[in-house]
Amino acid sequence: DDITMTITRSVLLRATTRALRPQIPRYHQSPLKLHTAVLQKSILTLPCSCRYEKISVTSSLLQQLRFHSAEPAATPIITSEKIEEFVPPSFSALNHLHPNSLRALHKMLGQNATASEIQARTLEAASRAEGIDVLGRARTGTGKTLAFLLPTIETLLKSDDWPRNKIGAVIVSPTRELALQICQQANQLLREHNRSLKPAIVMFGGVSKVNDFKALERNIPSILVATPGRLKDHLNSDAFIRNKGSIRDLFSHTKVLVLDETDRLLDMGFRDDVQNIISYLPKKEDRQTLLFSATIPLALSDIMDSTMKPGYATVDCITDSDISTNTNAQVVQTHVIAPPTRIVQSVMEIVLHAMKERDHKIVV
Repeated sequence: DDITMTITRSVLLRATTRALRPQIPRYHQSPLKLHTAVLQKSILTLPCSCRYEKISVTSSLLQQLRFHSAEPAATPIITSEKIEEFVPPSFSALNHLHPNSLRALHKMLGQNATASEIQARTLEAASRAEGIDVLGRARTGTGKTLAFLLPTIETLLKSDDWPRNKIGAVIVSPTRELALQICQQANQLLREHNRSLKPAIVMFGGVSKVNDFKALERNIPSILVATPGRLKDHLNSDAFIRNKGSIRDLFSHTKVLVLDETDRLLDMGFRDDVQNIISYLPKKEDRQTLLFSATIPLALSDIMDSTMKPGYATVDCITDSDISTNTNAQVVQTHVIAPPTRIVQSVMEIVLHAMKERDHKIVV
């Protein structure tokens, strides 16, 4: 049977593991002590409800124990200011969206898909005036990638002074995994613009630079996605692309610069790399910059001064005092306790089970 425990400030886990042992398999008893200790530490700030239930991930797995963390009991906030609630619009209701982009979104997300707050408001802000820069604040998992890809493509489609044999947009990402994901989504959108825009390519460290050169020989992309270290190495080199010229010259007419997760770029020590990359791009007055960051540290001000024009638009989808905007409040978190002798097998079966979901994303 399910075991439900309601934990409050006045009840500090008096229901001990001894009371639970008759109902829990032997190999679950030791891990349960660890989790109750964690719970005891966490409830000192907010009361919560906890629920344990036996589940079966796959038919071949033994019954496991999954932990579900309920929503914390939030304290009402009294304010005299009326906060307008965001109502997600359908993508077809958005202004400034090219019909081909809309068709691509319907193929990617379905006919009834709606835009997240950061997606809808970034597209609106970036379209207010030609070339206006945008500072976007949003948590991970809120659709930031589409939020900057959509206005980037719109800018490129409207750019009459951008030679198609030059790179139109540069997207700098802190990790190769994120860069690969961005490039994949970019090409899903660009597929519907194949008459006017070329496919995106991605560059990151850890692989031979020759692969990058061969990719550029085959195709000068409309959008280039790269990690900062690899892109800096290329821009600082004297490499020539066969029949295309200097690699640096490919960035001479770039119309859009995107810095994704800029706070992470700074945390990972890429500040000088980013500044070096910017020095090879057209002046900020001659391009559009979309800068995204969940936080605004002091070190970010130097990057903003060198990349963004005065009068940039700010799209802030994070309320620092509102826990509902935290990333962990947007993601369902569970865990499975497996016997020590079946750890590897259990992980493999759970991963295979998760891979059945559409658009799954797994990190082990």
